[in-house]
Parts: sequence; C-alpha cells; structure tokens
Amino acid sequence: EIALLKATLKNSKPIDAVDLTKSETGLNCNDNPADHTGKVESVPKSNLAIQLEQNQAMVQVKREKKDTESALENVRDDLDISNDTLTQLTVFLDFWQSKFDELASLAAAG
Repeated sequence: EIALLKATLKNSKPIDAVDLTKSETGLNCNDNPADHTGKVESVPKSNLAIQLEQNQAMVQVKREKKDTESALENVRDDLDISNDTLTQLTVFLDFWQSKFDELASLAAAG
C-alpha cells in the first residue's frame, strides 16, 4: 500500500498553494507593517477599487459643482441688487440735479 501511494505521488501534478496567512501586501496578517522596511511588492488594484476611487472623485466633483453653482447664484443676486440700487441712485440724482438747475435759473432771473 505504501509503495502504491509513493507511485501515485510520483505521477501526480503539483498543486499551487495559496498562503492565506499573507495579506495583499505580502506581509503576514499578524505582522506590524512598521517592522518591514524593505520594499513591499506592488499589488494591482481590483476593478472594484478603481471604480470606487472614480466614484468618490465623481462625487467630489459634483459636490464642488453644486457649491460653485450656489456661489454663482449668490453673486447674480448681489449683482441684481447692485443694479437696482444704481438705478434708484441715478433717478434720485437726476431729480436733485433738476431741482438745482431750477434754483440756479430762478437765482439768475431774480
């Protein structure tokens, strides 16, 4: 029986083993990363990780866009108020200028 097992072992193909005690960075799960000063092998990012980063970037851009649009709306409101105020001041100044012109003509005639 042992001879049969040895013969079977000789004819068998090797099995690729996966070390489950290592994390994605190649360090043992119980190791402290600060203890390893050597180069850690680079692990490619998964499609989900890449998509997550892209989604987070998109959310940040949308948030900035919303903030910018809100600020633009506030500036437009301020511009409208300034234009209304300028119009009122122009009408008021024209009114007083016409009164001063009348007063000057009365003084010159009298």
